[in-house]
Amino acid sequence: MSAVRTRRLGFTLIELLVVIAIIAILIALLLPAVQQAREAARRTQCRNNLKQLGLAMHNYHDIYQMFPPGGLWTDQNSNGTVLGEDVDVGHWAWGTFLLPQIDQAPLYNRMQPGNRTPLAVYNFDRELLRTPLAAFRCPSDNGAPLCDTDRDLDFLGTTANDELIARSNYVGSNDDNDVPDFGAMGANDNTGMFRIAGVVRMRDVVDGTSNTFAIGERDSLDIGPIDHDAAVIYAVELRADADDNDSMEGVLASADRPLNHRVDDGQENEVFSSYHTGGGHFLMGDGSVRFISENISWHDTIRADQAGAQLFQLLIHRADNKPVGEF
Repeated sequence: MSAVRTRRLGFTLIELLVVIAIIAILIALLLPAVQQAREAARRTQCRNNLKQLGLAMHNYHDIYQMFPPGGLWTDQNSNGTVLGEDVDVGHWAWGTFLLPQIDQAPLYNRMQPGNRTPLAVYNFDRELLRTPLAAFRCPSDNGAPLCDTDRDLDFLGTTANDELIARSNYVGSNDDNDVPDFGAMGANDNTGMFRIAGVVRMRDVVDGTSNTFAIGERDSLDIGPIDHDAAVIYAVELRADADDNDSMEGVLASADRPLNHRVDDGQENEVFSSYHTGGGHFLMGDGSVRFISENISWHDTIRADQAGAQLFQLLIHRADNKPVGEF
């Protein structure tokens, strides 16, 4: 009589463990590739954001025969009454002036920057200053839509008025040395594409628009003592405390420190910086977007119009008469 053979159903424990191990290895191999693909997509979107801002800048120039100011000084209220320098009503930033050129004309019209000060908007329509815009955000920044506390609006110098406003990851190129305060602008300040309370026209970019930075990236990394604070879109206010970012670093940047500066020296939140490994995206004056290596040559004391100036300073200065070639 032959023995009855039973049919085995399912997997043995060893077989199941082997399958699990193979799946784990495949996931470990595929995950970095997926992350790299996602970062590549985010970098592409970041480039597109800057490209759109570049088109908006040129459209603005076509209409007004000048590029938007980096920040517009104002010491009047909505009725035109002069308040005096000791009362801060805020300064509209370049991002506000570009709103009609990026399909945000309704927001611009509600703010009425030609008739109202940032303080007036803050007092009566503060939700407008909190409106996030994807065009001003790097997709690699997964932070909150509002700015850090170091970029809040603190009108009249009272901490009770601290107000967070919409965050940006893009700052205008202002100076080859240092971003000045409104009250400390000298003859050599405002050498970039965005002047404070001033005008830059196409003819003023003597070195050529393809050789001059217009807008660069600013991250909001917070690593130990390093806090880049990102930037803001619409407005800044002039603070009396020199340790409290009392100038335009919330919307402008300079070559005072190198790209992706990671040293806690009081300047780390005033620089061009990026979430992207190895460098950052820059919009050039001609509307093209370049990825600039963080190893670009830089000098901490020499200005672009002086002997020994390095490439980073030369690309920020619009009229040093030292146009660069391929870089």
